[in-house]
Amino acid sequence: MELIFNKIETKKKIYAQDTYMTFAKSILHLPIFQSIKNGERKRTELKIDSLYGFKNVEMRFYPLSVGFDFDVFYYILQRKIKSDKLSFTINLNQFMKFHKVHPSNKKVYIEKLKLSLDNMLDFYLKFSYGPKTYRCHLLTHVEAVSYTHL
Repeated sequence: MELIFNKIETKKKIYAQDTYMTFAKSILHLPIFQSIKNGERKRTELKIDSLYGFKNVEMRFYPLSVGFDFDVFYYILQRKIKSDKLSFTINLNQFMKFHKVHPSNKKVYIEKLKLSLDNMLDFYLKFSYGPKTYRCHLLTHVEAVSYTHL
């Protein structure tokens, strides 16, 4: 498996802080993030023949909320960018601290986190660029752990 996030593409120096990460506005314009999430869990499928240099673009996903789901996505993205490994553990205490969750609300957040991760597991993107076809997932595996130590 080839890592695509850890390549050096330029000789420019990049400065970053552990607690700060910028996003282009376009990431929130992705169709997977929706500002209104109705109660119905309906899978969305998009097919685009050609988009700029990309061909045969396919996306399958359950819509993610701009609120909580995006926060989980952001947390996972931060963890991935800081790691050279393909897998990592979400420490629930660190997650709750990152999101400033009051201890009395932890149980509700754990349930929301499980649903959010389930929806992210189902995300699928396929596209062709040049002679290659790429197949991508946001997450490929989520392993449950004990929540009793919170």
